[in-house]
Amino acid sequence: MPANLPLELLYNIFLDAAKTSPLSCRALGAVSSWVRRFTLPLQYRTVSLNHATAVSLFAQSIITPLTCPPGPEFDPTDVLRHLWVSCPAKAVESVVRHCDNLTHLAIHRKNLMLLAEAAVPSSGERTYAGADDLHVVLLDSPMYEEFVLYDEVDALGNPLFGHITHLRFGSPIKLRLEIVVPLMPRLTHFAMPCGHLCALDRGFALDIVERTSIEVFVLVLMDEHLSKVERRAIKDWVRRMRKEEERIYAVTPVHSKLEMEWNAEVSGGATIWDAAVDYTRLLMDRDTVRDGILE
Repeated sequence: MPANLPLELLYNIFLDAAKTSPLSCRALGAVSSWVRRFTLPLQYRTVSLNHATAVSLFAQSIITPLTCPPGPEFDPTDVLRHLWVSCPAKAVESVVRHCDNLTHLAIHRKNLMLLAEAAVPSSGERTYAGADDLHVVLLDSPMYEEFVLYDEVDALGNPLFGHITHLRFGSPIKLRLEIVVPLMPRLTHFAMPCGHLCALDRGFALDIVERTSIEVFVLVLMDEHLSKVERRAIKDWVRRMRKEEERIYAVTPVHSKLEMEWNAEVSGGATIWDAAVDYTRLLMDRDTVRDGILE
């Protein structure tokens, strides 16, 4: 016969398990109504949506009273911190309008304009307030397509862009930093996948230096887009450029899938920025270079 554990101990066990990942949290919420009540805030804390229909349903659910809320004051829009939306979906605008505490946002690139428009004041509608520091991942940029952040609404001074401190691109792109950086005056951390060598020259590095808000610039080495010779050349480039500019870092993805990496980070795991510091430290180590550990 199983031991009868105190409710307080069961509560802590289920709660700790729910914190390990959004998937575990959702699974535990289906165990019983009792478990669901105290894991529900965690379920709303991190939300991943990969279909437009799911985005629409979620947008409606956060403004609809819950049948069995954890408490009388519970409001899903207050607890949502991390949102992943991998597909184009107009309903994401409604989600952002109502959730002022978002800290991590991973969105399909086509949604960026919708979100920026949602941040612009309009008569009688909520505008983006958001957390002070917003970490953004832009998904599904076409390979090597020149990326235009904004082309229809005046982006300078946009409230949304003013909150972004960390920006990461999900796939290799052509990027003009002189256009991107001024739109985000508080941008300190920038990561872009590196799939080729054409942009990596001394002028590229000096351009980074001139954008004084950036403290950490990370090149993400995408193995599936690089040959062994290209990987070695990029690492050599990073070693050379760090002698002039120590804000340049390199890293390899922690997980094979970006969504897994993002979920691990928002659940309290190591960030890509931490991983870049560690990887670059190894990259610059003489013994590592000599022994070919990272080759």
